Amino acid sequence: MGMAKAGKSYFISKLLKEVGSEEEVQIGYGLSPCTRQLQAFEIDGLSSDNPTLKGRRVLIVDTPGFCDETPTDYNILTGIVDWLDNSREKGDALGGAIYVHDISLDDFSRPVRENLEVFERMCGRAFLGKVVFMTTKWDRAQDGRDFKAMENKLQVGFWKGMIDGGARTMRLNDEDEGGSALHIVTDLLKHVASPDNEASLDELMQVQREVVGHKPFILAETGAGRVMQDRLAARMQALQDEPRNLAGEANSKRGKPQSKSFSRFFRGGRRFTGA
Repeated sequence: MGMAKAGKSYFISKLLKEVGSEEEVQIGYGLSPCTRQLQAFEIDGLSSDNPTLKGRRVLIVDTPGFCDETPTDYNILTGIVDWLDNSREKGDALGGAIYVHDISLDDFSRPVRENLEVFERMCGRAFLGKVVFMTTKWDRAQDGRDFKAMENKLQVGFWKGMIDGGARTMRLNDEDEGGSALHIVTDLLKHVASPDNEASLDELMQVQREVVGHKPFILAETGAGRVMQDRLAARMQALQDEPRNLAGEANSKRGKPQSKSFSRFFRGGRRFTGA
């Protein structure tokens, strides 16, 4: 998971190539993200050497990235939670979650902070031992920026609470991206399937526990869903509070579609549900 353009699909493509898979992942190199829906890829050979995992299929799931468009992000979150709930019903274990972060970002902006809050609410404290923060795009440090300092800032600042709860940080090594991608996944699997952590293999995300037994589930009744709904309400209020002349100017240019989109999802306290 992570923001749009953080490198999620790129990471999976390198992993698939490293294990000799012929499956391909569409990667976006422009301004718009390519991944529009969840895609699951089976990774062969990762469970054979681990007694706890032996006989299990290993899937890695590419999720659409959040893109700071609240209704769209809400739909993305609904799809992710729906997939997680369906996989739980089938008896699948969630081996872990990799949160992908672009280390070359100049600042930990509001959308990135909000996305992190949603992810943290999805996970819950009990799941944090199965979380890896993976940083990408280290090759961009050639312009003189101190990415190690940025990494440290994240570890002792924005990510500290989750790291203290058991989450770990890893880098996608730009000198051997395929090998690094495979190492990150195998390390995560070894961690959750070790004798000391065997029970954690079946540990659910907080959001999975929150929707158990609810079909259709109401996303706004989960911690992550409430964060997004509060964000939507705040933006709706901001639009309503704008001076009339500024609101008129925004509507005539680019604000009107967004305002209509917000209203369509929020009107009458409407809730988002997953099928």
